[in-house]
Amino acid sequence: MLINVVEHNVEADLLAFIGNVNAEQTLSWGLARIKREHLRSFSVDEFILTVKPALQDASKARVFFSDADVIYVVWHGLPRQVYKDLVDTVGKSLLKPASTLAPEQTMTYYDPLVSANELTILLKNDMAKLGMSPPQHSSPDADRHGTSATDGAAAPNSGQLEITSTQVEHYKETRAGKSSRSRLRVLVVEDHPFLRKLLHDALLNDCAVETKGTGGGGWASFLETAPDISFLDIGLPDVDGHTLARRIKELDPEAYVVMLTANNQREDVEHAKRNHVDGYIAKPFNRKIINERIEHYRATHIRNR
Repeated sequence: MLINVVEHNVEADLLAFIGNVNAEQTLSWGLARIKREHLRSFSVDEFILTVKPALQDASKARVFFSDADVIYVVWHGLPRQVYKDLVDTVGKSLLKPASTLAPEQTMTYYDPLVSANELTILLKNDMAKLGMSPPQHSSPDADRHGTSATDGAAAPNSGQLEITSTQVEHYKETRAGKSSRSRLRVLVVEDHPFLRKLLHDALLNDCAVETKGTGGGGWASFLETAPDISFLDIGLPDVDGHTLARRIKELDPEAYVVMLTANNQREDVEHAKRNHVDGYIAKPFNRKIINERIEHYRATHIRNR
């Protein structure tokens, strides 16, 4: 199999690739982001020869060598199995000799279809560090559906999750009525339409569900409805999920918040713990995992009302 190598305009090429995958809804792509600072020295050719056996089950592959000290490996076919083989290869052949890190700590797996916005944010941050101007285009979800996922309002940044005294009073009044609800009220804040619908459909039989595609929309809905449970994606297009979780917990420390993310990066887990959230689910998830969270809430909260 021929492995294509990209060494120039890496971030722009990757952004275009992610946009194409989402526009065409192409399945079975995998992407590994590898931090080069933890790897030994090697040439481009040596790296390709080293990882080629791990990519043998893929139908096509590309390797992007970024000036931001990151290597991106992208492949099509058997994404999880190929990633496992890549992890083994990095651990055995590419880590620095004195490194005490496990290979899983040096690299992260992404599904370009599920994690489009997360990857876009990462790549644009890398471009900013390199003094490059990111391309001015809409998010992958906007390209796919013809509109941006802003819930009809301008996307706020992390400093604009504001609240008025009237909203505080309304929230308190609504929250006080939770005990009289016949069904649990659940808020889902997830930018990816497919996952948003998956969560909605998984919860609909037992809960009243409201879904939002942005942090700003999620914050407004939380203040309006005082949900029993909030599922928050981390890689939102406007406000990151950690910031939204922190604002929710500042307003109501008893609010039940579960974080959703496309990877199990240690820093995300630690950030979630600092915000005192109530749960953490890595994608891809299924109905069983979601239902376990609902039952945990029922067991720990409803009987205490």
